[in-house]
Amino acid sequence: MYPLPEMTPTCLLDRSTEIVFQNGALIAFHNGHRYLFHELPEEAQSPFVKEFQQDTDAHRALSAAGIRNPLQQFEYYLKCKYGGFNLTPDCTEDGELEPEHWNCDCGGHCPLHAQLRGRVAVKHGELTAREIEVCVRIASGDTGKAIAADMKISEATLNTHKQHIFKKTGFQSNIEIAKWVTIQNLSHV
Repeated sequence: MYPLPEMTPTCLLDRSTEIVFQNGALIAFHNGHRYLFHELPEEAQSPFVKEFQQDTDAHRALSAAGIRNPLQQFEYYLKCKYGGFNLTPDCTEDGELEPEHWNCDCGGHCPLHAQLRGRVAVKHGELTAREIEVCVRIASGDTGKAIAADMKISEATLNTHKQHIFKKTGFQSNIEIAKWVTIQNLSHV
């Protein structure tokens, strides 16, 4: 257990938990301290363990990818689903989990992306992987025409994706989408 620097975000000073994949290790911040994930108190690990145990799709996907050791599966699952760093905790004090989207060490070509982190919860539902891609492209500042061409979709389809995003998030502008992408650390997904 290591003390945190003075400029630690307040969400890490309470009983919420943030997991970060850093220098090949899963680091957890909880209750004002820094731990290696396996050293984290059991009550802080429990929500992550329960979620993983219940996610049969993840077990199947990890096994199909050749990751068969249960401990390695769990570590890969945590790294892929929670290993980035954003301004919200991965697990709240109430045990609510908030998966992240981040550019893991697979260089944006994670073979398990869709199975492990292909959706993100928002105010009125979940954004699909394609909607997340649209959000990231909007945040990059490209024009609608350029985004549609790069994604190999029509501008009408792009606008349909945007309408779904606005409805699900409650956002009303591209600026709000760009802010959200930055806060969620999605800019490299």
